[in-house]
This record gives sequence, C-alpha cells and structure tokens, in this order.
Amino acid sequence: MNPLFPAATEAQDHFRKHGWAFCLIGGITVMRWSGHRVTKDIDVALSAPYGGEMAVIEAIYARFPPRYDDSRELSFRNRVVQFDATNGIGIDIALGKSRRLLRVVARASEWEVEGHRLLTCSAEDLVINKALAGRDKDWDDVEAVIAAQGAALDADLVMREFTPVVRQGHHLTDPLGQLQRGDHLESVARLESLLGLTGTVDR
Repeated sequence: MNPLFPAATEAQDHFRKHGWAFCLIGGITVMRWSGHRVTKDIDVALSAPYGGEMAVIEAIYARFPPRYDDSRELSFRNRVVQFDATNGIGIDIALGKSRRLLRVVARASEWEVEGHRLLTCSAEDLVINKALAGRDKDWDDVEAVIAAQGAALDADLVMREFTPVVRQGHHLTDPLGQLQRGDHLESVARLESLLGLTGTVDR
C-alpha cells in the first residue's frame, strides 16, 4: 500500500472531527487526475478565518507533534502548518479564507484508492493551482492532467478562475494564489493553448 493514503486519511479524520473545510492539493491529486507523478508528502488547503489561525494551529499540534520547537510561531507567521503523520509522511497545510479557496473546497470530491476515501481538489482546480505556481514541473503536471482528462475537463471554468487571479496577483487570505513573478498574459496564453482555446477570456 502507498503510505501516502493512510497518512492522508489520518489527517482528514482529524480535520473532519473539527468540522474544518479542506481538500487535498498538490502531488497526490496529480496522481488521481493524471495517473502519473510520484510524491513523498501531502499538501492540504484548509479554510481558517483570518485572525483565527492560532486556534487551528493549536488543534492540529495537539494531535500531531510539531516538527520544530518554534513550529507554532512559524505556522502562525507563514500560515502554513507542517507536521508528520504517524507513519512519518510529511503533511503541509496552507491556511486561508478566500472566496476562491471556498469554491475549491466546494468542488472537491472523494477519490477511492486502496481502501481509502481521500477528499481531493477537482481536476480543474489542480490545473489552475499548478499553472499559478508556474514552475517547469508544474506546467508538466498541467499538461499531464489535461491529456488524461481530455473533454471531461471544464476548460471554461479553468480560465474563468485562473485569469482574474493571475492578473490581480496574490491575496493574503488565498493560500492557493501564490504566484511567481512573470507575465500574466504569457501564462494565460500558455494555458489557453494547452486547453485548446484561443482568446476566449478578456485579459
């Protein structure tokens, strides 16, 4: 069994116990939507009210030991909680409270894999997040997901969500919108091309 799956389940169970809105993002979701990519850790987006992060951080570290002595301070400052599951798999949680994050969580669905039911972001939101990250390996993931999903992917939704974020830049409460510096027009054009669209969005 892939050790990522029980680690993700362990974390999910804790999040659900507290009634938090969340979904898995990152490499584990690339595995779901493209069938490719090997990853060693788990990434999570979790909705936490701005100013209320410490309560969430404390609740997480009450269940999972922090990695470092100053983990609480680092987590509060960076809005990222890092810990290891019982089996040693690393888990990174991005905290935020943007409207886009809430839409991402609302579109999330369960993935049944090796006896586990993991709540992951949609293929569309994975493409958006990877295109926003913008590294070469992220664009490789974008291409792999688009190729695997084909016509099942809602290309119009991708562009409606992607274009405003890449144009306006990162907002503090959106953990999924941390953009690398670059030409937003180039990013929009590249994503449109991969999706088989041309000039469909007002830039």
